[in-house]
Amino acid sequence: PDNFRSPYKAASIIEFWRCWHTTLSKFLRDYLYIPLGGNRKGPVRRHINLLVTMLLGGIWHGAGWQFFIWGGAHGLLLVGNHWWRAISPWRIPVVVARFITLSCVMLAWIFFRAEDMGVACHIFGGLLNLPAAWSVDWPGVFDAVVDVSTAANPATAVVLPLALAALALALAAPGSRLIGERLSPLLRGLFSGVLLFLVLKALTERPDRAFLYFNF
Repeated sequence: PDNFRSPYKAASIIEFWRCWHTTLSKFLRDYLYIPLGGNRKGPVRRHINLLVTMLLGGIWHGAGWQFFIWGGAHGLLLVGNHWWRAISPWRIPVVVARFITLSCVMLAWIFFRAEDMGVACHIFGGLLNLPAAWSVDWPGVFDAVVDVSTAANPATAVVLPLALAALALALAAPGSRLIGERLSPLLRGLFSGVLLFLVLKALTERPDRAFLYFNF
């Protein structure tokens, strides 16, 4: 199935879940959200159903608290997205909306990929320069973000512009599905063969790295 539709280009969490892992999204919708009542019983009930669906979707991935929080975070983001659409008379510019959406998704992935809550909290502490609980060193965060001096880290002056250029190219370029549709059958087969070879090569070189979904 057409399972991923450039989800990281989404301009909202609602759009993200329409493009991300569509078979999982349809499963959650058809077997959890709709049986709970969907959006048929008013906005408050819809928001509760969304939150419950995403919490259960998080638990489906694993029994750890990090999966529960990941699902709850996406549930709250979806509720907030629907609430904003209902009350806001204006739309956020697409570039800003994409940045906000991608940032929220990336931060939520920390919980999903962390081994446990201790690791997740440690990562967030490192990101925010947390010297103590609930105390964020905002000047330290700002300095860490804007510090591109070659004296502090010579590689940063090269890596940061390249990373920003790669991000801009990824957002502006068409998705892999659209590119594939434009190729001739011969080129599509050649590219598929090369990609399959690279995947198999990566798997054989690192047999210790198990496929993530084997854990679920």
